[in-house]
Amino acid sequence: MLTDSSSYSPSFGLGANTALEDVQLLSDILNKTPNLSEAVQDFTKQRAGDAKALVKISRGIDRPGKLGTLQFILPLILDSIFHKISPKIFGENIFGMFKKEGITFVEIQRKKRLDRMMQATVILSGMSLFGVGVRTLIKSLARLLGVKDILVSGCLVALLGVVAAVKKVAPSAGSNPDPMKHPSYTLGDQKAYQKDSKTTVDGVSMG
Repeated sequence: MLTDSSSYSPSFGLGANTALEDVQLLSDILNKTPNLSEAVQDFTKQRAGDAKALVKISRGIDRPGKLGTLQFILPLILDSIFHKISPKIFGENIFGMFKKEGITFVEIQRKKRLDRMMQATVILSGMSLFGVGVRTLIKSLARLLGVKDILVSGCLVALLGVVAAVKKVAPSAGSNPDPMKHPSYTLGDQKAYQKDSKTTVDGVSMG
Protein backbone atom coordinates (compact mmCIF):
# COMPACT_ATOMS: atom_id res chain seq x y z
CA MET A 1 0.00 0.00 0.00
CA LEU A 2 2.85 2.38 0.80
CA THR A 3 4.61 1.81 -2.50
CA ASP A 4 1.47 1.81 -4.67
CA SER A 5 0.80 5.37 -3.52
CA SER A 6 3.79 6.42 -5.67
CA SER A 7 2.53 6.54 -9.27
CA TYR A 8 5.62 5.67 -11.28
CA SER A 9 6.05 3.43 -14.29
CA PRO A 10 5.93 -0.34 -13.66
CA SER A 11 8.39 -0.82 -16.53
CA PHE A 12 11.23 0.21 -14.22
CA GLY A 13 10.93 -3.06 -12.31
CA LEU A 14 11.26 -1.23 -9.01
CA GLY A 15 7.86 -1.93 -7.47
CA ALA A 16 8.78 -4.84 -5.21
CA ASN A 17 12.21 -3.44 -4.33
CA THR A 18 10.85 -0.03 -3.42
CA ALA A 19 8.06 -1.68 -1.39
CA LEU A 20 10.62 -3.63 0.61
CA GLU A 21 12.63 -0.47 1.25
CA ASP A 22 9.47 1.36 2.41
CA VAL A 23 8.47 -1.45 4.74
CA GLN A 24 11.98 -1.79 6.18
CA LEU A 25 12.23 1.94 6.83
CA LEU A 26 8.77 2.10 8.42
CA SER A 27 9.53 -0.95 10.55
CA ASP A 28 12.75 0.65 11.82
CA ILE A 29 10.91 3.87 12.64
CA LEU A 30 8.11 2.04 14.46
CA ASN A 31 10.68 0.19 16.57
CA LYS A 32 12.13 3.53 17.65
CA THR A 33 8.88 5.52 17.81
CA PRO A 34 5.93 3.70 19.42
CA ASN A 35 3.58 6.59 18.60
CA LEU A 36 2.03 5.80 15.22
CA SER A 37 1.31 9.42 14.27
CA GLU A 38 4.90 10.48 14.94
CA ALA A 39 6.20 7.39 13.13
CA VAL A 40 4.18 8.22 10.01
CA GLN A 41 5.43 11.82 10.03
CA ASP A 42 9.02 10.64 10.43
CA PHE A 43 8.54 8.12 7.62
CA THR A 44 7.16 10.86 5.35
CA LYS A 45 10.14 13.13 6.05
CA GLN A 46 12.64 10.38 5.26
CA ARG A 47 10.91 8.88 2.25
CA ALA A 48 8.98 11.72 0.58
CA GLY A 49 12.05 13.08 -1.25
CA ASP A 50 12.87 9.76 -2.91
CA ALA A 51 9.21 9.14 -3.79
CA LYS A 52 8.89 12.55 -5.48
CA ALA A 53 12.19 12.12 -7.32
CA LEU A 54 11.20 8.68 -8.63
CA VAL A 55 7.79 9.92 -9.78
CA LYS A 56 9.39 12.87 -11.63
CA ILE A 57 11.94 10.61 -13.27
CA SER A 58 9.18 8.20 -14.29
CA ARG A 59 6.95 10.90 -15.78
CA GLY A 60 9.89 12.43 -17.60
CA ILE A 61 10.65 9.11 -19.30
CA ASP A 62 7.06 8.01 -19.99
CA ARG A 63 5.89 11.11 -21.85
CA PRO A 64 3.63 10.14 -24.76
CA GLY A 65 4.17 10.92 -28.44
CA LYS A 66 7.22 11.19 -30.68
CA LEU A 67 8.72 13.98 -28.57
CA GLY A 68 8.40 11.80 -25.50
CA THR A 69 10.10 8.91 -27.29
CA LEU A 70 12.95 11.23 -28.32
CA GLN A 71 13.28 12.52 -24.77
CA PHE A 72 13.53 8.92 -23.59
CA ILE A 73 15.93 7.53 -26.23
CA LEU A 74 18.27 10.52 -26.65
CA PRO A 75 19.38 10.63 -22.98
CA LEU A 76 20.04 6.88 -23.04
CA ILE A 77 22.25 7.29 -26.13
CA LEU A 78 24.10 10.31 -24.71
CA ASP A 79 24.62 8.61 -21.34
CA SER A 80 26.00 5.48 -23.03
CA ILE A 81 28.44 7.49 -25.18
CA PHE A 82 29.68 9.85 -22.46
CA HIS A 83 29.89 7.15 -19.78
CA LYS A 84 31.97 4.99 -22.11
CA ILE A 85 34.32 7.89 -22.87
CA SER A 86 34.68 9.05 -19.27
CA PRO A 87 33.03 6.72 -16.71
CA LYS A 88 34.56 8.60 -13.77
CA ILE A 89 32.82 11.84 -14.75
CA PHE A 90 29.58 10.78 -16.42
CA GLY A 91 27.18 8.32 -14.85
CA GLU A 92 25.43 5.37 -16.46
CA ASN A 93 22.00 5.71 -18.03
CA ILE A 94 19.00 5.92 -15.74
CA PHE A 95 18.41 2.15 -15.71
CA GLY A 96 22.04 1.50 -14.84
CA MET A 97 21.77 4.00 -12.00
CA PHE A 98 18.69 2.21 -10.66
CA LYS A 99 20.77 -0.96 -10.24
CA LYS A 100 23.39 0.73 -8.08
CA GLU A 101 23.30 0.07 -4.35
CA GLY A 102 23.66 2.76 -1.74
CA ILE A 103 22.29 5.61 -3.87
CA THR A 104 18.92 7.26 -3.37
CA PHE A 105 16.50 8.37 -6.08
CA VAL A 106 17.14 11.99 -5.09
CA GLU A 107 20.87 11.46 -5.68
CA ILE A 108 20.14 9.77 -9.03
CA GLN A 109 17.99 12.72 -10.06
CA ARG A 110 20.73 15.19 -9.14
CA LYS A 111 23.39 13.14 -10.92
CA LYS A 112 21.34 12.97 -14.12
CA ARG A 113 20.73 16.72 -14.04
CA LEU A 114 24.45 17.33 -13.60
CA ASP A 115 25.21 14.90 -16.45
CA ARG A 116 22.78 16.73 -18.76
CA MET A 117 24.43 20.07 -17.98
CA MET A 118 27.94 18.72 -18.61
CA GLN A 119 26.87 16.89 -21.78
CA ALA A 120 25.26 20.05 -23.15
CA THR A 121 28.40 22.03 -22.31
CA VAL A 122 30.66 19.53 -24.08
CA ILE A 123 28.44 19.33 -27.17
CA LEU A 124 28.01 23.10 -27.48
CA SER A 125 31.73 23.67 -26.91
CA GLY A 126 32.57 21.12 -29.60
CA MET A 127 30.17 22.73 -32.06
CA SER A 128 31.59 26.15 -31.26
CA LEU A 129 35.18 24.98 -31.79
CA PHE A 130 34.19 23.30 -35.04
CA GLY A 131 32.52 26.49 -36.23
CA VAL A 132 35.58 28.57 -35.33
CA GLY A 133 37.81 26.10 -37.15
CA VAL A 134 35.68 26.22 -40.30
CA ARG A 135 35.55 30.02 -40.29
CA THR A 136 39.32 30.20 -39.80
CA LEU A 137 39.87 27.79 -42.70
CA ILE A 138 37.58 29.81 -44.98
CA LYS A 139 39.27 33.09 -44.12
CA SER A 140 42.73 31.58 -44.64
CA LEU A 141 41.80 30.16 -48.05
CA ALA A 142 40.13 33.42 -49.09
CA ARG A 143 43.21 35.41 -48.09
CA LEU A 144 45.51 32.95 -49.87
CA LEU A 145 43.47 32.97 -53.07
CA GLY A 146 42.65 36.67 -52.95
CA VAL A 147 38.88 36.15 -53.12
CA LYS A 148 35.92 36.85 -50.86
CA ASP A 149 34.95 34.56 -47.98
CA ILE A 150 31.51 33.93 -49.45
CA LEU A 151 33.05 32.53 -52.65
CA VAL A 152 35.23 30.08 -50.70
CA SER A 153 32.22 29.04 -48.61
CA GLY A 154 30.18 28.38 -51.74
CA CYS A 155 32.98 26.33 -53.30
CA LEU A 156 33.36 24.21 -50.14
CA VAL A 157 29.61 23.54 -50.03
CA ALA A 158 29.64 22.59 -53.72
CA LEU A 159 32.65 20.33 -53.15
CA LEU A 160 30.89 18.55 -50.31
CA GLY A 161 27.86 18.06 -52.54
CA VAL A 162 30.00 16.56 -55.30
CA VAL A 163 31.74 14.22 -52.87
CA ALA A 164 28.40 13.03 -51.49
CA ALA A 165 27.08 12.44 -55.02
CA VAL A 166 30.22 10.53 -56.02
CA LYS A 167 29.93 8.29 -52.96
CA LYS A 168 26.38 7.38 -53.94
CA VAL A 169 27.30 6.64 -57.57
CA ALA A 170 30.68 4.96 -56.94
CA PRO A 171 29.43 1.63 -55.50
CA SER A 172 27.12 0.97 -58.44
CA ALA A 173 29.63 2.15 -61.02
CA GLY A 174 32.55 0.25 -59.53
CA SER A 175 30.69 -2.96 -58.82
CA ASN A 176 31.42 -6.16 -60.71
CA PRO A 177 28.02 -7.39 -61.91
CA ASP A 178 27.39 -11.06 -62.55
CA PRO A 179 27.62 -11.54 -66.33
CA MET A 180 24.92 -14.22 -66.20
CA LYS A 181 22.44 -11.57 -65.00
CA HIS A 182 23.06 -9.27 -67.96
CA PRO A 183 19.95 -8.83 -70.17
CA SER A 184 21.83 -9.92 -73.33
CA TYR A 185 23.17 -13.08 -71.71
CA THR A 186 21.79 -16.21 -73.41
CA LEU A 187 21.50 -19.80 -72.26
CA GLY A 188 24.38 -20.78 -74.59
CA ASP A 189 26.57 -18.10 -73.09
CA GLN A 190 25.72 -19.41 -69.64
CA LYS A 191 26.83 -22.95 -70.51
CA ALA A 192 30.04 -21.66 -72.08
CA TYR A 193 30.74 -19.49 -69.02
CA GLN A 194 30.22 -22.40 -66.65
CA LYS A 195 32.47 -24.63 -68.79
CA ASP A 196 35.26 -22.05 -68.97
CA SER A 197 35.10 -21.40 -65.24
CA LYS A 198 35.92 -25.01 -64.37
CA THR A 199 39.45 -26.38 -64.02
CA THR A 200 40.40 -30.04 -64.17
CA VAL A 201 42.86 -31.14 -61.48
CA ASP A 202 44.09 -34.76 -61.56
CA GLY A 203 41.10 -35.74 -63.63
CA VAL A 204 38.65 -34.18 -61.19
CA SER A 205 36.55 -31.28 -62.41
CA MET A 206 36.67 -28.43 -59.90
CA GLY A 207 34.19 -25.55 -60.14
